[in-house]
Amino acid sequence: MDFLKDKRELFRYLCSEIPFFEGEEKKTDEKKYITDNYGRIVQTVRFLNRYLKPNDRFLDLGIYPGHIAVIVARKLGIRVFGVALTTSEVFENKMKENKINLVKLDLDRQDISFDYGTFHVVLCSEVIEHLDSPSRLIREAYRILANDGFLILTTPNIARIRNRISFFFHGVSPNICPPGEYNPFSSHEWLHFREYTLGEIQKLLRENGFHVVESDYLINKHFDENHLRTMVKGLMPKSLRRGIIVVARKAH
Repeated sequence: MDFLKDKRELFRYLCSEIPFFEGEEKKTDEKKYITDNYGRIVQTVRFLNRYLKPNDRFLDLGIYPGHIAVIVARKLGIRVFGVALTTSEVFENKMKENKINLVKLDLDRQDISFDYGTFHVVLCSEVIEHLDSPSRLIREAYRILANDGFLILTTPNIARIRNRISFFFHGVSPNICPPGEYNPFSSHEWLHFREYTLGEIQKLLRENGFHVVESDYLINKHFDENHLRTMVKGLMPKSLRRGIIVVARKAH
């Protein structure tokens, strides 16, 4: 995992490889996206490297915009499959360029189009907060995983400090969509159906046949972040951090 050590080079690589935006907004918006998600991306790749073996079959559920999938395919040399609802022409071309097999479907309403026990590791990164039926997705992940396969899941932490401040001053959580209002193709400020605590995610996984192997909170630490800000984040109780990552094994 030497490529993770040169943080500045990794940042440049991510900004050039993430196939999310098109046109004039491409450079500025891609840089902002990577800055906002750098810590989560790096930590997720570290977890994937821990559980993936050279000949494993790997599925990225909610692959768009594709940065983690490209790293796994190029840097870890793993064969990657992906499922996405939202795509773009530049994204689909990038997947083909990296020999990533892409399937388009609605994870809330359609079965995942792979057979029982197809994959050794499944990633579900920043997806379930957008679904109105997260248990359905977890059951589908269980079905397509091989016995003793691993599901790695990341999602925002509803108990993060930003939300607590919002609860205190405004009585609402930011980025939560009112029931019935969600549109995945809209630029409306409401982004998530709901968010979860770590305990809720662990319970969701256990109730759908998984054994939780390990979990942690994610901190969005950027490579050139102000040192004082980094120190403050490090002193913050983990339960107030931005995100959650959980590794669960398929029980049988």
